[in-house]
Amino acid sequence: MDFELDQALPLRLRSPADVITAVPPLLGFHPRDSLVLVSLAQEATSASMFVQFALRVDLPPPDRSARLVRYLSEVMAARRSEEILVVVVGGGGSGKPGEPPPHHELVEALLAECSLVGVPGRIAVWASEIAEDAPWRSYQNEDSSGQLPDPACAALAAEMVVTGQVIYADRADLEAVVAPGDPAVLARRSDLLDAWLDEAVYTCRARPLDGPAAFELVNVWMTRARDGLLELTDDQVVALCLALNDVRVRDAAFGFALGGWAQAAERLWGTLVRECPDPDAAEPATLLAFSALVRGDTALATVALERAQLAWPGHRISSLLLNGLSSGIPPTTLRGWLTGGIEPAAVLLANDETR
Repeated sequence: MDFELDQALPLRLRSPADVITAVPPLLGFHPRDSLVLVSLAQEATSASMFVQFALRVDLPPPDRSARLVRYLSEVMAARRSEEILVVVVGGGGSGKPGEPPPHHELVEALLAECSLVGVPGRIAVWASEIAEDAPWRSYQNEDSSGQLPDPACAALAAEMVVTGQVIYADRADLEAVVAPGDPAVLARRSDLLDAWLDEAVYTCRARPLDGPAAFELVNVWMTRARDGLLELTDDQVVALCLALNDVRVRDAAFGFALGGWAQAAERLWGTLVRECPDPDAAEPATLLAFSALVRGDTALATVALERAQLAWPGHRISSLLLNGLSSGIPPTTLRGWLTGGIEPAAVLLANDETR
């Protein structure tokens, strides 16, 4: 499940085609074989409707449709949606006039369930894909159909280009951002970490660096990331893995996403996700997810958290954040869960330095 958008956007979606072409900018990638819900709410000071967030799930098999419909309606109610837009992308079927659009039973059930919890559907529409000239059809009006304009020319897509946010071709391209690097290199680094841990047990050595020194190492690499100097040797990767394994260092490092170091931090964490072996990749993956959440890129945050769980199944913080996103908790709330721990971690490191 993917959530995107953590800020209200004025509703400029006047037709089904507008709704469909807005989906990639809202999600951050072009979905395939997906069910997308766009949550709308009314501004308190006017009658204008705003886009709150978009939610994407894979199209379910028939035996899981009822459970998914109930869950999605609960999410919409919990997030206080006032209306929804529903978009089905792909999923087979021709979508020819005279035939129901693909997955019409799923959409009808979803609209009915959401209406029961006070969240009516404004528009429900199907498209074979989100691409120029792709056919689309309405679920609510059998005479409403057409072909899509170029999604790249949509107003929301143009706004994202101006702000520098990337719209990925599909979710696989997004997942590639956090994919592990060369398996042979990662295996070599894993062996080095194992050797260090074995020696640590034998010599009763807790860490290669104390907390303040470990955090200073992260600071050094933050400066290098800012300057575009991120070619890492095996020993440097191992040292950073061990530094981030100190919970105080990891928690204090969340703070880099909140100020002038935000871009450098995201660059460093993104590099380490690819360069660190499992399970150590879970820590930079979680830091990358937090950086993405801070700037509103929930799609990247989701795949980074999934990467953390693959690297370290049950990893506590990434599991907490991923479950929060899946439960419909607003990203602003999720960010707050971690920002509260930044200053205490820094205090603990400072106290360690004074001993």
